[in-house]
Amino acid sequence: ITLEGGASSNDANHISGPSRTGDGLHIAIEKALQDANIEGTELDYLSMHGTATPYNDEMESKAITLSNLNAVPMNSLKGYFGHTLGAAGLIESIVAIHSLKNNTLYKSLGFDNLGVPHPLNIITETTQQELHTCLKTASGFGGCNAAVVFAKNKKQSNAVIPTEMVETSLAGICEIKANTLTVNGEVVYKQLELPFAKFIKGAYKHLGLKYPKFHKMDRLCKLAFIAANSLLGQDALADYAPEDIAIVMANRSSTLHTDSKHCESIKDRADYYPSPAVFVYTLPNIMMGEIAIQYRIKGEGLFLIGEQPNLELLEDYAQNMLRNQEAKACLVGWVDYTAEDYYARLTLLKSK
Repeated sequence: ITLEGGASSNDANHISGPSRTGDGLHIAIEKALQDANIEGTELDYLSMHGTATPYNDEMESKAITLSNLNAVPMNSLKGYFGHTLGAAGLIESIVAIHSLKNNTLYKSLGFDNLGVPHPLNIITETTQQELHTCLKTASGFGGCNAAVVFAKNKKQSNAVIPTEMVETSLAGICEIKANTLTVNGEVVYKQLELPFAKFIKGAYKHLGLKYPKFHKMDRLCKLAFIAANSLLGQDALADYAPEDIAIVMANRSSTLHTDSKHCESIKDRADYYPSPAVFVYTLPNIMMGEIAIQYRIKGEGLFLIGEQPNLELLEDYAQNMLRNQEAKACLVGWVDYTAEDYYARLTLLKSK
């Protein structure tokens, strides 16, 4: 079994609710098929995210329709073992590979009535069938979507190598540390004596931003948001289609500061009340989603966890995406926040 292709995208719609149009997942599906160099008609089955929630399933049905995959047999595996959150894509990919190996289409456990606006070919009985290709999708908070194509017994690589590698350029750099905001080497805002909460709010006002959702964000998101806005401004991405803009980010501590606040809110079993406003920020891809929503970024998204800010690695990865024409612009860098310290460094790379 080989991984023939894959892609990710962002809905640029809502940090916790799926797109109403399905276009975000549709973009990921189309790019994954293109990366695998196969047509949708070659797919033997689809393993969908399938949470059995009205908004998610409606979104997926629309994405499948946009990709003309309605006739392909499809299932959801969550009826067997529930929603494993961050592990869902991995576990379900393993089962998809198992399906290909054993030529088995597993039924969608618990499926009864189709509750979506578009016709779908749901697998209702486990059957044996010769299988060669599978598309696996996943969607999550922050508006992120992913799609991968698995294949069995491929005789040769289908990799599409661009005939012309494009050149890239550095379009800007922003850094925030020690209560100092620097853009392209110039200090834009500096307040050494303030605590972080007041400093970042002051930076927001200094930049003249008017984005009410900013005040609801956790501190990690606010840090990323100010860095991104300082770098992108009003028109830095105006020449690019939403699906041609990518985001590549990393940090060391994920969302540890907000995770701690969430744990604090639920530790008293006698007064158990988890806050949805806190819980929604317990994923690092949320800060990417906040930026994607504001700037309508629907292209590739990648978030990594590393011990140290390996900025060279991140920028090399982004430049490879641009050179291979997987994106035309990329916001890339390190954004980390803990109760003890913080650091943000973002660069904007563009293809020439």
